Amino acid sequence: MIGPLADRRPALFEIAETILLALVIFFGARLFVQTFSIDGRSMQASFEPGEYALVSKASYGLGSPQRGDVVVLYRPGKPTEELLKRVIGLPGEEIAIRDGQILINGRELDESQYLGDLETSNLASTAVPAGAYFVLGDNRSVSQDSRSFGPVPREAIVGKVVLVYWPIDQARTVPDPILKLAA
Repeated sequence: MIGPLADRRPALFEIAETILLALVIFFGARLFVQTFSIDGRSMQASFEPGEYALVSKASYGLGSPQRGDVVVLYRPGKPTEELLKRVIGLPGEEIAIRDGQILINGRELDESQYLGDLETSNLASTAVPAGAYFVLGDNRSVSQDSRSFGPVPREAIVGKVVLVYWPIDQARTVPDPILKLAA
C-alpha cells in the first residue's frame, strides 16, 4: 500500500502491541500479587495503621499456610472485608488459651519472637477442622479474630504478606517467625 496510511501502520501496530503487553502484564501480576492497606490496630506492633503491604497470592499455590505466617483473609460472614492476621492453629489441632498462654494440642506456643508482654483472654479448647486455620491478631486486646468468628477456611485466605513497602522509611520484608511448641 502506498500513501500516508502505509507509513503509520507499523507505528500503530507497535502502539497496539505495547498496550496489549502492558495489559497482559498488569492483569497477570494481579493474579499473583495484590496490595493491602493496613488500617486497623489488630496487628500492632508488628504492623502499623497507614502502612501498605504486598500480598503474595501465589504463596500457597503448592503449599499451605504455616504457623506464624501473616496473611490477608476474607472475614467469615463478611466476604468483602479483608483482614490481616497471623496463622496460629493448623488443620486438625486443638487450640486453647489459658492465663494468656496459647496451647496447641496441650503444648505451649512460644510467641516471644514477635510479641512482647500482652494479655490474651482465655479461650476454651477449640478444634480446627480439616481445611481451616485458627488466626489471631498480634494486638489481642483489640483484635477480632478466630476467637470471635472461629477457624477460617483455606479458601478465605487471600495470600501471605511478604513486604511492607510504604511508608518508604518503614519498608521491610516480613520474616517467617519460627514458632515453637514446648516439649
